[in-house]
Amino acid sequence: MKLSIRVFIYLLYTLFIITICNSNIYCQKKKSNIKNEDTKQYKNTKGTKYAIWYLPTRAHKINGLAIGLVNSCENQNFQNELIINGISFEVLGQFPIMIKQLVYPKKAPFCHSNYCKINGFATGLSIGNGILNGVAVSPTLGYLFNMNGIFISLIHHVSQNANGIIVGFMSRAKKITGLQLALFTKNNILKGLQIGLSNRTKEQTNGCQIGLINSSENLDGVQIGILNYAKNKKIKYLPIINFHFKKQ
Repeated sequence: MKLSIRVFIYLLYTLFIITICNSNIYCQKKKSNIKNEDTKQYKNTKGTKYAIWYLPTRAHKINGLAIGLVNSCENQNFQNELIINGISFEVLGQFPIMIKQLVYPKKAPFCHSNYCKINGFATGLSIGNGILNGVAVSPTLGYLFNMNGIFISLIHHVSQNANGIIVGFMSRAKKITGLQLALFTKNNILKGLQIGLSNRTKEQTNGCQIGLINSSENLDGVQIGILNYAKNKKIKYLPIINFHFKKQ
């Protein structure tokens, strides 16, 4: 038993040392990094890693399992371009940074951009990545800049552009094409189906809203709920069912 504990502690210590050595803070001091003039970010120059590798990293691509304590981010002007083909597992992910953003939104760094692409499966206490092509699952918070696939974040989910299925307690997206399922949903543009207690689309709804309260600035589809609001209709408020289809 004592030997097992020692081995476990040794593995944690090794993971911590490797994580620090491969962190963006360490990476930022390396003159070998090349800045991408299109994205204004730094391109990793440490090649491709296979099977298992650690996060944060100076590798440009990981094919296999990427594992780490955090998904680090110093500021919006320095974020490494990283592609993960396989599984991304982050114990904490960006949970500390997200909490800081909720408490001190003006002082917290903006850490979510399209600097990191995951093709496969992502999980961890929280998820904060750029592009996801696949499935992501988080028991707390989740932010994906562009999502293509399935995103399950039990407490709060945010995406800029989402294509696929989103499930959570609260869900917010700038643009979603597909299914959004949460108690409280909010979008700018919806193309598909929105289900929740309170659904709100600020700019355009193309599809269907189902909930107790549904609200849309421009409705091109159907609303089903106790109270339905469509700003672009003559009768803006209707109970039970509301619909409006734009003339072609």
